Amino acid sequence: MPGYIIHLAVAKKQMKLNNIQNETEFIKGVIAPDLLKQEGIDSHYGNSSNPNLIRFLIKHNIETDYNKGYFLHLVTDYIFYNKFLSRWGPEIYEDYNTLNDSLIKKYELKVPKEVQEYVKFQDKALTILDFDDIISFIETVGKIPINQMYKEYVGEKSYESQKQCNYI
Repeated sequence: MPGYIIHLAVAKKQMKLNNIQNETEFIKGVIAPDLLKQEGIDSHYGNSSNPNLIRFLIKHNIETDYNKGYFLHLVTDYIFYNKFLSRWGPEIYEDYNTLNDSLIKKYELKVPKEVQEYVKFQDKALTILDFDDIISFIETVGKIPINQMYKEYVGEKSYESQKQCNYI
């Protein structure tokens, strides 16, 4: 899973793009899967690297800002592991700690109190991730409208049926 700060940076880009009305609820949705995972709950409807978006959507629509944020988190995880990350190791968590300060400053992020205890900082060289690649990831995922993510990662037919029910 990308770290909290990467998720928050993607969310900040998405808020402008998707006309999010309740930013607080949207951010709560964005951080919820990893907070719930800390409690041992199957919050990714599968696992972080391969979240089951259909399982999520069977239980939830994405008409609320909270659910839009949650859905964004799951899609961001999927893209991060399956289209961006070329190798993984436990050092990735130290890389998140190294990136956090720079990303908070670059995207002018406010770290929600619910995740402050999990966001760590350290001054160390990156071992798995590259700063410029992470910025590119955030910018790229941050520019994909949520309804386009839905179409691409869930399917056009499902998108049309959800749209008819006013779920998206």
